[in-house]
Amino acid sequence: MENLEKLKAQYETLRKKFDLPNLEYLNSEFEINAIDVDKSGIFIRAILRMIIGKIALFLNYLDPVVSPNPQSYHSMVELNNLSNEDKQGMLDYYKRLSTLYHEGCAVELKSEKEIADYIKRICINWAELKKEAIKFLDKITEAWTVEKKSEKTVYTG
Repeated sequence: MENLEKLKAQYETLRKKFDLPNLEYLNSEFEINAIDVDKSGIFIRAILRMIIGKIALFLNYLDPVVSPNPQSYHSMVELNNLSNEDKQGMLDYYKRLSTLYHEGCAVELKSEKEIADYIKRICINWAELKKEAIKFLDKITEAWTVEKKSEKTVYTG
């Protein structure tokens, strides 16, 4: 419980200084309560790393689909069972997320204010980014449960 109290206190200081979103929101979306305050270094950078980590997770989910050639059985199934429209939408989304990911990596080397501005920008856009992620991840899940009529994927257990 001690870490949580330290986290709340440090976050409240940052929230007031930079007009950041409330702790409950950041925690529900990016699980910042997992930060060990005593080992985090500069706290605002630790928060940034949690956000970048979530973005990287979504990039990882989409990577098998946006790769130009099937690299594995996993990507083959997904590529063969998604429409070209879905794949293009995922590629466009992947590019947007990649831009945000790299901006976040770069901003980690900048001032606290620039980090705070990036965090606020992500939070403003997060609902839409998350909504798109859910849509695409549902399509990928569906690709595993539906076979194309013209090209049956052979599943061997």
